Amino acid sequence: ATTRRAFDARRFVVCESGEDLQPLLAGEVPGRLLSGQAVSGRPVAFLFPGGGAQYATMARDLYESEPVFREELDRCIAIVSKKVDYDLKALLFPAPEAVKDADAELQRGSRTLPALFSVEVALAKLWMSWGINPSAMLGHSMGEYTAACLAGVFSVEDGLAMVLLRGQLFEQVEAGAMLSVPLPAEEVEPLLGDELCFAAINGPTLCVASGPVAAIEALAATLAEREVETRRIKIEVAAHSHM
Repeated sequence: ATTRRAFDARRFVVCESGEDLQPLLAGEVPGRLLSGQAVSGRPVAFLFPGGGAQYATMARDLYESEPVFREELDRCIAIVSKKVDYDLKALLFPAPEAVKDADAELQRGSRTLPALFSVEVALAKLWMSWGINPSAMLGHSMGEYTAACLAGVFSVEDGLAMVLLRGQLFEQVEAGAMLSVPLPAEEVEPLLGDELCFAAINGPTLCVASGPVAAIEALAATLAEREVETRRIKIEVAAHSHM
């Protein structure tokens, strides 16, 4: 919390009490006083997720306990509040009885994207205030905007304006959905038909299908019959699809 200077030489012991500590520090117990050289300058990358990662109450503990995080998030919320007719803070940190409704509301694009962008920026600023600065950044979908903003491509104000507009445009197209499937893409592709496409191929055995709601529901039912456990992405749009 208060930081300390970092040196390459390190020495530590593990103890249960103050009485246990003294002989260990004096080196009286062989093998318990450990020394070594730290690797300085290890690079760190920041990774930012996209729509579907959001949920009501996310980062509440950080907001309540970390002043830097709270200041940065409040700044973003204040910017958003000038452009919308809803209370972003109330969606992020609802009362216990309102969590379910807030969670559902956060699936709307115009709520999802500014909420994620704001939390991601505040979280990154918190790490940076601790002296942990990224040598590289990578974002998926909405997370690309966060990475670009922190890299200095555009301001927080402009970033929030863009993701908010993107979310509002999402709500003007036909309702869509996304489905995470724990199978290789080549096994899923024959099941996509004419209406669905891949939104992302995240790994050798994990892909995301995207398209109209009815087609996604039909794909989920087909895979359930084959005992494949799928997961709907928590956003009401067929992102990264022809839609």
